[in-house]
Amino acid sequence: MTNRMSVIRVTASLLAAASLLGACAQTGQIPKLVWTAQPHMDFSLGPRLAGPGVDRINSRLAALDERVQVQHQECMSAAGEVGSWIRTVWTPYLGPRFLTVAVSDQRNCGGPYPVGEINYYTFDRATDDLLDWSALWPGVSIRATRPEAGTTAARTGAPALRRWYVDAVMRDTSIDPELRELCAGRLSPEDDGEDIAIWLEGASGGLGMKLTDLPHAAKACGFVQIMPAAEMARLGASDALLRAVRAAPAAFDYSEMPR
Repeated sequence: MTNRMSVIRVTASLLAAASLLGACAQTGQIPKLVWTAQPHMDFSLGPRLAGPGVDRINSRLAALDERVQVQHQECMSAAGEVGSWIRTVWTPYLGPRFLTVAVSDQRNCGGPYPVGEINYYTFDRATDDLLDWSALWPGVSIRATRPEAGTTAARTGAPALRRWYVDAVMRDTSIDPELRELCAGRLSPEDDGEDIAIWLEGASGGLGMKLTDLPHAAKACGFVQIMPAAEMARLGASDALLRAVRAAPAAFDYSEMPR
């Protein structure tokens, strides 16, 4: 009887915690971010969420910071006077339920050329973890994400999303035609093994997309495109994602986000 009562109490506690977390994510209030001080010049660390039920998300963000600081020390030691590392962090999306953190690392660790990359991490406060894209977008197959510094940055090879992305790039008049022609070999509408990074974009109210993990000579081909909510709906995005991106532009002043 005692063991049974213990199980009941534990179960009730877990249900209460889940209910509190779900309520926090659904209140419509945008969470507060706490930004960490820079340990080095031009080297930003990620934010932390304030409030209940965010320990796991904050631990993911802390893991990113801890690993990159070790990498920074190794880079500077190896490169000597020529070494440099500029790290910029910002939040393309911040809403009651979802948070996207973008991290740009531009580093020279003494190799033949500098290395630059941008990774996007989207979190779901309803689960206190990284966003499970496959669960909230059943209309397309989201390919398994790859490990990245104790967390994961979402990539997809979903044919429907890739076709939309390539078509958007080809129609984008802001892209230099000569550059687009040079990148044509990487803009096949069929899955050729190169992933597309995806994230929630608040200022434009849509899904951010770009070719990722490109070699140094092809970095300029990582064009950013924003899929609007109407297209997300057509391709089967869940109501939760659609509500989030449709409300985002009016819900927060993204121009004031710290970088």
